[in-house]
Amino acid sequence: MAAIKPVIFKLSDMYFGVDINKVIAIEQSGNVVPVPNAVDYVEGLINIRGEVIPVYNLKSKNGIKASVDGANNEYILVWCKNEKLALSVDSVEDIKDVKDGNYQPLPIICRGEKNAYIAGIAQLGGKLSIIIDVDRLLTKEELEGLSMIKD
Repeated sequence: MAAIKPVIFKLSDMYFGVDINKVIAIEQSGNVVPVPNAVDYVEGLINIRGEVIPVYNLKSKNGIKASVDGANNEYILVWCKNEKLALSVDSVEDIKDVKDGNYQPLPIICRGEKNAYIAGIAQLGGKLSIIIDVDRLLTKEELEGLSMIKD
């Protein structure tokens, strides 16, 4: 696999990453307005520099329990296909260069329809980081649903 440069972030005690080329900005916590009757993984909407952007809860998507205090501290704004999306994360840790030998695909036994968005695993300083392909994060139905919420 080719070398990558992900933005590394934490969800609870797990490390994840997204390709820096898909990242628009990293924002500190903001005022998220809940959307009534939205699916679990949509926290709501956030206004960033006059633009309303859906907030996507990666903990819900990945089956990770919510923090005890329920607070998410930062948002990674990404391009997901042609939509802007704010990924709700506990903290952004770093931006790393991952060499070829430290990046590999998800083992076959771990792959499935529900985690098709996992691009691979990066080994960084003795820790494993799950690298997310944001273009595969949302299903077609989820992408349509987010577009409807935003409109």
